[in-house]
This record gives sequence, C-alpha cells and structure tokens, in this order.
Amino acid sequence: MFCPAVAPPARLWHRRRMRLPLFSTAVLFASCAAASAQTAVPRLQDATVVAKNSTISITRLPIRTPSGVIYRDVTIELHVDADGRVTLATDGAGRALAGSAPGAPARPVALQAVPSGTPAPVQSIELPQRPSPPTVFQHFTPGTYTAPDGSLAQLQDRGRDLIHGVPMWSLTADGGPIGSAVFYAGPPRLNPRSGRLARAGLTGEDYAYGTSDSGSGEVFGTGALIGVAQHGSRLEVVSFHRGCCSDGAEPTGSVTYTLVGR
Repeated sequence: MFCPAVAPPARLWHRRRMRLPLFSTAVLFASCAAASAQTAVPRLQDATVVAKNSTISITRLPIRTPSGVIYRDVTIELHVDADGRVTLATDGAGRALAGSAPGAPARPVALQAVPSGTPAPVQSIELPQRPSPPTVFQHFTPGTYTAPDGSLAQLQDRGRDLIHGVPMWSLTADGGPIGSAVFYAGPPRLNPRSGRLARAGLTGEDYAYGTSDSGSGEVFGTGALIGVAQHGSRLEVVSFHRGCCSDGAEPTGSVTYTLVGR
C-alpha cells in the first residue's frame, strides 16, 4: 500500500482526486493512519523464558518497533494471598515491583483470570525491565595445557558450528579426568544443548557449555554436562553432572588446566 509521506503538490493532488472516489480516498488515508499507529509487537516465542518459584524471567524478548527490533529483559513476580488469588505488587503508578525492591509502597493488582472465551478487560501493568545486555561470546586461548597430574591436553578452535553458528571448541587429553570434550562459546540460549541447560537451570554466561565425550568417573564421564571458563593462562572445567543421569545448576566437580605452549 502507498502511504504518502508528505502532502503532494496542489496540481498533482487535484488530478489524483479526480480519479479517486471520495470513499476510496478516505479508506486509503484511514489505512495509512492505522499502519503508522501500529503498536510494537513482542515475540515471546523467540525469547528465553525461565520460571522458578514465583518469578518468571524473560531474557532477550525481541520487540518489533517501527524503528527496528529491540531486546528487553523482563521480570514477572507473582504473589498469592491466603485465599489463593494471584496478584502482582505494583506501586501507585501501576508499575509492577520486583522482589528486589523492599520498602517500596505497593498495592496488589489481581491478574485477570476468567473462563475461556470470556473477554477480559484490558489493564496496563508496567513490568520491571531493562534493555538486554549484548550477547557474550567467551574467549579461549588454543594450545597445549597441563592438568594437575601432569597429563597434557590440547585445546583447539573448531570454527563455527554449522547449524547453530556459535564458536565450537574441543579439548582432548592423554590422561586426567577428561579424555575429550566439546563445548560452545556463547550464551545458553544459543548453545546446541540449550534444552538440557534449561532443564538443569543453567542460565548464566560465566561458562561456555558442552559435554564430555570421554572421561573417568561419574563427574566427567561420557556425556557429562560441563562448563568451561578461561582465566588468563588457566582453563577451568566444571561438571554439572549428578549421579548416574541427571544435571544440576551447581558444579559437582572441577579441574584446572594451565597453558604451557601454543
């Protein structure tokens, strides 16, 4: 649809007006006005949503605006009273309060819960939010490392993963707790193991996550979920593997390698 940015010259407008019925002209400009007034649209299906206890965290929620796509991190904290009513705590201006705002004046606002098919009245509640921080890709130093037991390990840059497009790294050793492992730099939401990370409750970006392809014991055995971080010349590898076949958000073991040559 053509929506004129500015009014056309009088002579040109006269000619156009002679060709367009009055009703068509009105419809055209009404449509243009509606298009220009279109509100921004969030795409929740493209964000990372983590629910824990009473808090829902939405990370990198893409919002399509007339000037482009922006990303926001949003926090929703639900409250329940003794009668089982679900509410948000808001301030006097109708802004929702996060749990980290003690002492702020609050009033409960009940969330709309109506039978399916019943239209609910629109109520605007501003949620705690901030611009999403930039995407972090961890940096690693390829080369030869040594483990505390003196065994050697090789850290190699494998380029970009062909499907997910994130940097891929491999660690191979001739001894020690880890025989070989593959991990991916970048946030958990871009990791090829993102589903497993979400189930384990791992949402932080302090580590690059991956799996052990071979290793000793339950902590770093085959298939163990690991996190890797570079601290100068030291390479820290932690395991989030628990028992025979589960993962958790807290490390269950760690091993530190030291760079000896490139």
